[in-house]
Amino acid sequence: MSFPLSLVRELTRIASSKGRAAKSKKTDKVLLYERLEERYMLTSDPLFTSQWALEKIDAPAAWANYGTGNTGVVIGLIEQSGYDYTNKDLYKNVWLNQGEIPEAIKEELIDADSDGLFTFWDLNAQENVAFLSDSASSGYTPDVNGNEYIDAGDLLDNILWADGIDQDGLAFGGQATQYVDDLVGWNFVDDNNDPLTSTLVSAQSKEHGTQVASVLSAEHNNNFLTTGAVNKSQLMLARSIRGSELDAMEYLSKMRSYGANLRLTVHTYFAGLFNSDVETFRPELFAQIEQHSNLGILAIASAGQITGGSNLDNGSGPQSIGTVNLPNVINVGASNEQDQRWAASNFGALSVDLAAPGEDIIVINPNQLPVASYESVNGTSVSAPYVAGVVALGYSAFPQATMEEMRDAVFSGVDQVAAFDGVFATGGRLNALGTLQALEAALPPRIVNVRVTTTAAGGSQYSFNGPNNALDPDGSGEQLKTVPVGGANVIEIDFSEHVNISENQLRVVGLKTGALPTVAQNGFSYDSNTRIARWQFTEPLEAEQYALEVSDTVTDVDDKFLDGEWTNPQDIHVSANSGVSEFPSGDGIEGGDFTFVITILPGDLNRDNSVNLLTDIFPALAAIGQPGLQSFTTGDFDGDGSVNQLTDIFPALANIELTYDFTILDIAADFNGDFTVDETDLGILLPGYFAGLTGVTKAEGDANGDGILDDDDVWIWEFQFRINVSVNL
Repeated sequence: MSFPLSLVRELTRIASSKGRAAKSKKTDKVLLYERLEERYMLTSDPLFTSQWALEKIDAPAAWANYGTGNTGVVIGLIEQSGYDYTNKDLYKNVWLNQGEIPEAIKEELIDADSDGLFTFWDLNAQENVAFLSDSASSGYTPDVNGNEYIDAGDLLDNILWADGIDQDGLAFGGQATQYVDDLVGWNFVDDNNDPLTSTLVSAQSKEHGTQVASVLSAEHNNNFLTTGAVNKSQLMLARSIRGSELDAMEYLSKMRSYGANLRLTVHTYFAGLFNSDVETFRPELFAQIEQHSNLGILAIASAGQITGGSNLDNGSGPQSIGTVNLPNVINVGASNEQDQRWAASNFGALSVDLAAPGEDIIVINPNQLPVASYESVNGTSVSAPYVAGVVALGYSAFPQATMEEMRDAVFSGVDQVAAFDGVFATGGRLNALGTLQALEAALPPRIVNVRVTTTAAGGSQYSFNGPNNALDPDGSGEQLKTVPVGGANVIEIDFSEHVNISENQLRVVGLKTGALPTVAQNGFSYDSNTRIARWQFTEPLEAEQYALEVSDTVTDVDDKFLDGEWTNPQDIHVSANSGVSEFPSGDGIEGGDFTFVITILPGDLNRDNSVNLLTDIFPALAAIGQPGLQSFTTGDFDGDGSVNQLTDIFPALANIELTYDFTILDIAADFNGDFTVDETDLGILLPGYFAGLTGVTKAEGDANGDGILDDDDVWIWEFQFRINVSVNL
């Protein structure tokens, strides 16, 4: 691959600019190449090369090293105007309210990207074409507005989606009014579910919101117009004007409480504070911002502008949300390509935190019909979305980060600019790569995935986080489900960052039999590029329920210990806690072993923790020789691409009637048979252990059934006692 000389020179300058080398954990050469490669790849968006701001804030380098964002992060956009959610560059990144999707539609949709959500990315995926086509033939027209894709307008104009039923039951303060069919947000101007149109403001009103959205989250690499600071993160629109912003902010608070992963809000208008003493002037609005802070929601606000700019430290100029002294607020001024303050941007060494690009910014203009085009604009309203996009990148790469950690990373990751000393609180301008690196340095390492796989040719694998290989279309990754594969002899663990890890920092024990799988000679490896540790065992993991433990002595390059805490499902009976953790591991504080339970049960086709003829063997037999039925859920248990009698059915028959209901299973270290592991069991084990007894039974303390009382038995007891293995009778 070759690159234009001008591009090489420009990125060489960026790579050697002040502060970059110290922040990078990679060599300048590798980092430079990744920046070059990422920019080269993104030129399918025709206006990318005109978006100087993305290069200025090192966005391509951040994307190359940390990803471009994901659908798991929701951004609340409080806007006096709507934005064009039908635009080709914006429609996929519109938030879709999971609680408001009718159940009949949920049952038919496929989560195409296996992110645990139904989004506009899924609605427009190939996997859902058949459902949409079938619906159309029965009187349901998916593409209502005829633009050849499914967008928010299509849903709002279709009675099968907007069915007049308040599916999520969202209401405030005991009010009878509910937000019916709030599929993509709410219009607090007209009090309806369409955040785009309004009878109370100009028809041109969607322009400002569309500009903000295009800077923030225009789709990447789709051969159309612009490139956003983040890709795939979802925008939840709460459209409001003076007098309705309290309801809008309360709505966002409720959506966060109802389960939407709302991590930040963007405020590009003045909310009517207009007084530095906000606590006494508008206490109700201050209280809403504070409520967002208590919920861990960052507020990214525009500092505003006036001819010549206003020093907000003096109390002059409008005092917006950005000037509120709360730990969740980031106030953003505007800068130009030469790293000077945009002449009209407000400023203040105490009141405005940092600068971000805000002059000559390329944005989408939705009003140039019939096809939306673009324009160049100035303003802090396009500066704040750059900061919001970087924050969304941070939460995508490091979802365990706290609000305070994210805010600190934005501030410490800036490029220091001499012209901003005494002008902005940080003295700097936003840098995406610096923010992500600062965040990574501040957080302890975590575990982001566990995989069970095999070394057999064409063998299968199962991933507990995200999609599995092509042989497993289910891809749900639920820990409660069994792993129905045969011949699994490898465990892989993915870390959030590069770590120092060795073979003996993983222990595996069978909860029923006390089995201790042995790592093969040279069977351990760690790839610092992919951050994946791999253990290959001498024998396949037999049908059993296994507990894996990764020691928190694992460290990263900054000597921070693993943040490994994990709550296993109560149904597995390994913890007294209810619920189950979600990746990544940890509680945000370094330290804490990672203990994870998996169930290996080859032949469990329907993954209900048991193998039986009716629901597992007979359906697998029916799939023999049938094309297109090559998956775990149809009987291809060894993952070789076909269902056959010798390698799939016969091994599954060996596990007939085997179940993992702990009410009928033994527990390895439960020596007295009281269905729990406690000090009484240790009292049974220790006398024989110190006496070096052999030829003993489980009732005498033999946890792993080898007839010898040794260190393995003590470790199995200690492990099962520590993780509170018991049976719920």
